[in-house]
Amino acid sequence: MANSKTMNHHVNEGAECPLCAEKLKDAHEELVNAFEKIKAKWPDCHISWTFRDQKDQDEFYREGKTKVKWPKSAHNKHPSWAMDLFRLDSDNVAHFDPSYFKAISDYLIESLIPIEWAGTWTKFREYDHFQLNPTGE
Repeated sequence: MANSKTMNHHVNEGAECPLCAEKLKDAHEELVNAFEKIKAKWPDCHISWTFRDQKDQDEFYREGKTKVKWPKSAHNKHPSWAMDLFRLDSDNVAHFDPSYFKAISDYLIESLIPIEWAGTWTKFREYDHFQLNPTGE
């Protein structure tokens, strides 16, 4: 079943997702390039977040989805230095399997793409979170 986060994403493998393309408009150029490479290898990969304004960041903080208050998150820079990803299946259901994100992280490391994966953090792991500059979010 689709939810509000996924219902507008394009599920056809290989096709460009207009919602991901829209989110990339608010992302740093290095993230855009990294996501294009990720998408070529994992066509079912999509973006849930790049830039978060103060309202969204405050909400995430209140809900315990982040430990970082506005404006200290890599998501709060514009263009954004962070992106959160998910896998979208053919039924339009989002999946957040840590092994999927680890495979993406391994690929980025092997490809010498300087993006940090928050799945390795010790204080607050965010398996779907990738960013340019380490902040320990």
